[in-house]
Amino acid sequence: MADGKVTPRVVVIVVFDGVKLLDAAGPAEVFAEANRFGANYSLEFASVDGSDVTTSIGARFPVTGSISSIDSADILVVAGGDDLLGRPIDPALVEADPPPESALRVVTDAITTDPSADHSVKNLASRASLSTRQLTRLFQSELGMTPARYVELVRIEFARAALESGRNVTEAARLAGFGSTETLRRVFLSHLSITPKAYRDRFRTACA
Repeated sequence: MADGKVTPRVVVIVVFDGVKLLDAAGPAEVFAEANRFGANYSLEFASVDGSDVTTSIGARFPVTGSISSIDSADILVVAGGDDLLGRPIDPALVEADPPPESALRVVTDAITTDPSADHSVKNLASRASLSTRQLTRLFQSELGMTPARYVELVRIEFARAALESGRNVTEAARLAGFGSTETLRRVFLSHLSITPKAYRDRFRTACA
């Protein structure tokens, strides 16, 4: 960090046959958005044997390599699918061994796991056993953004995925943690230049 550059962090997103495309693309978009604000994430997609996988809609999804070929990862994300919870996770996924979690990783994992929870700076700092000032500095140094900005980006992606999966605007706002449909509407107009309802209708029309 002496030269002012953000240390690169490797993000591995594990995919498999039947994976939901949005569950892989959504997290990738969050990290790509963070890169646009000064972070330095290197994204890789991995499958158990290194072969490309077929998504739940039948599209081919290319991967970087196999799980075993990845030396290390700073963040590991296992994408979802309709049958993921109905069967055991492949042992190869369990054996993936990223480096020990940093204080910030504990926080970001909590945010992405449950976007609708109370993710105030005070609560996040308490989770990481840091002061609010320390947490804010850590976010700025590693992600190039404030904790509130990161939470908002995760919630936007979660709301988009909810709308794309057929949820109505009220449900999407609640699940993503925006509190009200009006807040969701303001955020969508600010970031996407479209209302949540129009976004949902456009997606449904495109998929029809």
